[in-house]
Amino acid sequence: MKILYFDCFDAVNLNLLLSAFMDAGVTKEYIYEKMCEHSFKIDSEKMEDDIIPSTKSDITVENDELMTSDSLLKLSDTILDDLERSLVNSTLRNVDIIKFSDYLKIRACIIAFLSLDVNYAVSSYLIESLKDEDGKILPETNVKKILDDNNIPYKIISQNGKLLSLCGVSLILALSKEYGYETELDIIKIAYGTDGKRYLRIVIGAPKNKTKTDFLQMEFKQYDIGVLSCGENK
Repeated sequence: MKILYFDCFDAVNLNLLLSAFMDAGVTKEYIYEKMCEHSFKIDSEKMEDDIIPSTKSDITVENDELMTSDSLLKLSDTILDDLERSLVNSTLRNVDIIKFSDYLKIRACIIAFLSLDVNYAVSSYLIESLKDEDGKILPETNVKKILDDNNIPYKIISQNGKLLSLCGVSLILALSKEYGYETELDIIKIAYGTDGKRYLRIVIGAPKNKTKTDFLQMEFKQYDIGVLSCGENK
């Protein structure tokens, strides 16, 4: 049983989230391969909420450029540039292309998250929509729906847990102690993401001798925020 703890707090930067997933072992090549299995059906009248996967993709990119790029932003921009070129003759060529960029990054995050193949997810705060660094709500980012659609059970730690969203490592260790996992929880990976200014941590752990049913029956208690030590998030 693999459990993923992740912080999904307001205004999370998508490059930050992608960076953390990649540190957990998801490769750029895997994300690109999965993204290219689909093209994008675009309805100009419902641009922000009706961009969906369609048939096999015609999107291409120079493999050498992709292989040598260490920048997540470069990855999304490379795919975006090619998508934009494919729209040269369409009626959408004058539309603000940033919406495509947002969608591609969101899709990459979903692919990366699912590829970690966890059995259970725990979040300090599962928000309905992600926001960019300017506070703008991005399309198609209902995290609960992603988990529900892929049959991944989850728990949400609210109130004090929400305040602790910047302390992912400390929080999952507190949870493990609370439920007697302190000698039974194997930390598979602690992954870090950064956008150069902030950081995000995700934790993948495997509790020994505990089943999914055991975990589902547990009730999360409130925590004293003074007990845990939090790092700066900016």
